[in-house]
Amino acid sequence: MKILKYFILLSVVVVSVQTQEVSAKKNLRAKAWYVAKLNGKKVYSSEKATKVRSIASISKIMAMLVVLEKGLILDKKTTMIKNDWVVAKGGCRTRLKVGKSYTNRDLLHAAVMGSDNRAVPALGRAVGLNPELLVDEMNKRAKLMGLKHTKFVEPTGIDHDNVSTAKEILYILKAASMNRVLSIVMSKASYDAKEVGTGRKITYNNTNLLTRKRKVVVGKTGFNSSAGYCLATVVKIKNVGPVAFVILGSSSKYSRFADFRKLRKKLF
Repeated sequence: MKILKYFILLSVVVVSVQTQEVSAKKNLRAKAWYVAKLNGKKVYSSEKATKVRSIASISKIMAMLVVLEKGLILDKKTTMIKNDWVVAKGGCRTRLKVGKSYTNRDLLHAAVMGSDNRAVPALGRAVGLNPELLVDEMNKRAKLMGLKHTKFVEPTGIDHDNVSTAKEILYILKAASMNRVLSIVMSKASYDAKEVGTGRKITYNNTNLLTRKRKVVVGKTGFNSSAGYCLATVVKIKNVGPVAFVILGSSSKYSRFADFRKLRKKLF
């Protein structure tokens, strides 16, 4: 009789745990996610983490890694040209102007924090890479990292054929966290850029809203109609350390952050 009671109790516990898992999935708006220690040695939660998906502006993390590793001189000035607008066709509006110059430091903040698509080809040009060569270098970097399902066809993330998986994005975040300049920029909540010559100020508020309240190590948001609303970020969690949250395909601008909060509350 005691043995029978034990198995009945065990069955109730198992059913309860399974129900909680299903409930958690129903409460999330994302189509895929991956939550793990930044070193990748412990996975806390995952859903369709190996499914290849469009990643939108998360692509910019790899683009910025490439230009920084190519020796980008932050205080050097770069002038915006019409082709920067051609490359960024179909993307969001910009506050940068054709024919005006900005420091590479300011353009880096524009690309990462403000997700300005025109800043990306401009920074590529600053290190001697046209858009095609920049994409080649991004794909080489992905291959070097062993990312078999990550592919770029252009450097900004506008094209829906820029793809990866939630799991592979963790390793892109890890590489970004190891780049001191990039991690500093990505952790800021806001930044003021200035147009060279005129002094016109452009304030960039980080599209990663977590930078306003949490200890963000690195992070980037993204959106296009194929990717949905995405968030790839690393935050420091007390008594745990840096944890990567990759949330793909959420339903709205703010639901990706709601998904983050739900995962963090559930797991930590």
